[in-house]
Formats: sequence, structure tokens, C-alpha cells
Amino acid sequence: QSYEVEMYDPIAHRFDGFGCLDQKRASTTALELDSGRVLVTGNWYADDGMEVFDGQHRFNHLKPIRQPRYLPQLFRTSDGDVMMVGYQDNRGKPIDTLLIERMKGEAFRAPLFDTWRILLCEMPLHGDDSFIGDREKGDYAYLLPVRNKDGQVAIAEVRDTIFSLLPTDSKVPTTSQWGEVHYYSPFFADRQHQRGYVLGCDSTGRQYALCVDYVKKPAQLTLYHTDPLTETIALTIPVMTDDGNLMLTGIKPAINYNFNFTPTSQVWQLRFNAESLVATSRTNGWLWGGLFLAAIVMIVIGIALKKKPLPVSEQPSEPQPVIDDELMQRISDLMDKKKPYLSSELKISDLADMLGTSSRNISDCIKNSTDKTFANFINAYRIDYAKQLMLHQPNMKITEVFLNSGFANETTFFRIFKATTGMTPNEWKANGQDNISENKQ
Repeated sequence: QSYEVEMYDPIAHRFDGFGCLDQKRASTTALELDSGRVLVTGNWYADDGMEVFDGQHRFNHLKPIRQPRYLPQLFRTSDGDVMMVGYQDNRGKPIDTLLIERMKGEAFRAPLFDTWRILLCEMPLHGDDSFIGDREKGDYAYLLPVRNKDGQVAIAEVRDTIFSLLPTDSKVPTTSQWGEVHYYSPFFADRQHQRGYVLGCDSTGRQYALCVDYVKKPAQLTLYHTDPLTETIALTIPVMTDDGNLMLTGIKPAINYNFNFTPTSQVWQLRFNAESLVATSRTNGWLWGGLFLAAIVMIVIGIALKKKPLPVSEQPSEPQPVIDDELMQRISDLMDKKKPYLSSELKISDLADMLGTSSRNISDCIKNSTDKTFANFINAYRIDYAKQLMLHQPNMKITEVFLNSGFANETTFFRIFKATTGMTPNEWKANGQDNISENKQ
């Protein structure tokens, strides 16, 4: 956590420090109020509360909250209040009895959250991105993705303090012909075209966009997908363009959280509308370069998964990958002897430097030999190492286990451990598992 606050100058494209928060924070959400004031709340592994920036220089404590949150979502209401909702507490644990906290009013419960939970979105959130109402008419409405205990995803509608499921023409697809679809974003509303999107990805590197035509009764759902992209694109911070397309700037794969948001230079555009994105002579060089890159690597997603796929016999054949057995053996030897995966900061470029080759060669070799991304490959070693620690040192605390195994935080460790074994670390220990080795290849 930190106190420091910086102000962004959009003309100079520069950040300048100018003040400090009322309390140290990380994983925080903010929402602009009136007169330049900003509501700030949310924290990670520290106390939480609401504070307000006065629009000039000072941040002042506003009120305590009953449930500290990690990356909460903030929604305005027609009476000038703000609601705070979130799935996880300030230590990454699910909140069993969810309260809707308010900037002015008292906290309350929404019956919807007795059976549904807000989809976890590990990115900076801005509630206005999900706004579908009409402020001039006093209609404050939002959409947000939710999930139940069975893994089914749905779209919830928020109208002032009323939370309910949005009626849709079908269930939200959670699998495709390539496997499970992992939804990772909030709802991004294209108010001009009266529809919006929730982004997802899968283990093949494909991006998905669940399109919700929310003005139709019931709302019409269409799931779009891309071809497989590079492993550095997923869990992005999407931006809706003026013409209703989504710009994606890459971080690390959403299904492999442990690489702690390493930035990349790739920019992608998911085009849903025909209008082109053109850089003008008034656009500065940095932005123009970004848009030019987007135009070069543009992925047009226009194939709905509702369309019947071709029979297997009609699918075009794909060339067989070339497997570099020698390099794969060197990678395996390095993993076994030096255990670089025990560093939570390990990057694919680090492995390439150790072996005197390129990151691309490492990535291709692992993918072709094991059918895993680099992150999945490394995390398999970390999970196996964590199992050995729990088996041979049963008194070791879970916090020590995940830190000693190369995971950066407890949330990531629990998520990947359960995805790999079907159990939480504590359940695995309680069951006395003796098979400590997962198939790494």
C-alpha cells in the first residue's frame, strides 16, 4: 500500500505527485463526484474505509465501512448516493453475506446475492463504463456479470438500489468447442448502439466477447471469438472507443494470474462496428503509434459461436508443431536443478537468458512439447512444489507455502491450486494426498 497520489496532465502526458491519501491503499477504486471531488475506497491487506478528494489537494476520511473490499465497484444512484459492491474482502477471500455499502445511506442486503456472486474482475474498475441508463431522466441503471456456485454466468441489472437478473434469450455460454470460457471483465456499455460486452478468454489464447443487446426483451446474447492470440494478451484493461469498438492493451493471461500484470507493448482492437479508427494530424505521436499498431494487428471478431461448427472431417488440417526435444530437455533440467520457478518475478525472458536463446523459442518449445503456455508450465511446477511442502512439512502455514513456492499472493495460489487439483490447499492437506506430482508435461 502507499499514500502517494499523482495527478495526470493530459496535455503533457505526465504524472506529477501532489498529495497523499488519508490512509495507505492498494487495489483501490475511485469515482468522480461533483465539483471535481472523488470518492476513494477499497484496499488490499489493510483496513478500508471511504475517503473523498476535495478537488484541490486534500483527501479526507468520509466514513468507515462494515466490509472491507478488494477492487470494489461503485455505482451512482438517482438520489446522489453511491453504492459499493464487491466479491472479495481486503484479503482476497469471498464475502459470504454480501452487504451493499453506501456513501451516504446505510448498508443493505440484496436478495440476488444470496445465490449469485459478482464476477471477480482483477483490473481497475469504473462503474460508469457499465452505465446503461439516462441521467437526464433520473434513470440510473447498470449491468454487471455475476456467477452462481455451479459456475453459471448471468447478467445482473442494477437500478438504483434494486439488483435483479436481466432476462436473456439464452444462458450465458461458459464453454466453447475449445474448452472453458473464463470471463474476466466488467460490463462495457456501448450506449450509442445500445449494447455492451463482457470479455473472456480460454486456454488456447482466444479472446471472447459476450455481446448483450440489452434493449431487446429479452436481451439477446451473442458470443464472439477471435483466433488464438499471443500469450501476452488477456486480462487487459479494455477501453470503449467512440465508435463502439474495444481497444485492448495487454497484460498477462487472465487464466495465469501469477505474472502480476507485466505490461506489454501490444495493442489490439476488437471491431464490432464498421467505422474505422483513424488517427488525425492533431493526434500526438504516441497515440498515433498505438492506433497504427492496432490497425496492423487488428482482429475482427465476427464469428458467433451460436453458428454450427463444421464437422471434424471438414475442418482444415493444421500443420504439426515442430518439437525441439533438446531445448525442452534443457528447460526441464533447469527447472529440476535450479528451480527458477520459485521466484514470483520469473519472466520468460529470464528463462531465455539462462538458456542462451530467445523468449519466442522458449514459448514455442513449451507450447509444442507440453501444450501449455509458459505461465501454465511454470505454475505446474509451483503447485507440485507447494504439495511437497504441505506433505513433508504439514505444520507450515499456508502463507509460507505459497510464498516459498513462487506465488506472489494467496489469492493467486488458491485459485490456481483449486483449478489444478479440484480442491483448496487446506482440503488437499486434510485428504492426506500422497500423489504429490502432477504431470508437468
